[in-house]
Amino acid sequence: MEEPRTNVDGSAPFSAALLAGGKSTRMGFDKATLQIDGEPLWQRQIKILQAIGAAEILISGPTAGPWQGSNITVLEDVAPELGPMGALAGILEKISTENVLLLAVDMPVMTVHFLRRLLAYGGAVTPENGEYYEPLAAVYSKSSLSLLRSFLDRGQLSLQVFLRESVARGTMKVHCVSSGEQAFFANLNEPPFPG
Repeated sequence: MEEPRTNVDGSAPFSAALLAGGKSTRMGFDKATLQIDGEPLWQRQIKILQAIGAAEILISGPTAGPWQGSNITVLEDVAPELGPMGALAGILEKISTENVLLLAVDMPVMTVHFLRRLLAYGGAVTPENGEYYEPLAAVYSKSSLSLLRSFLDRGQLSLQVFLRESVARGTMKVHCVSSGEQAFFANLNEPPFPG
């Protein structure tokens, strides 16, 4: 991969990854292809990642997905049974920057403005929404890879537990989600669909 470029505003370059490896079991078909305002959901999410100025954009999902021919690097899960934790480990191993903004494909209400707020923390940060973290719209650091691998080695696949440990160690900052931001985390898992 090429060397990451410095952002125009002088901030450190970052990577962005679209998490799109789920089986969409409850949906009944690949939710990445769901049309939102006449556009496939995966394309809408990629445009958001492009708009925030990522040095590189990756898709974590099957190489045979709807993004074939898009010229975006696709990382297929080496071990799909490891879920989002395994996908995140694969992403952190491949990125050419220190930090990656992770965004789930099934969050159609997420905004560029909110993701920029996360990036303004200048490192790893997770939104905290009430009693839970929002791990699928968060910034992760490559330096957390060893902790992540130790979780995977123990068969601990909960991102909530991983984030709790990261926050306790001081390696992950927390953004408290305001009442006006809660809607951004609505996700699509089953019909009916908006748009």
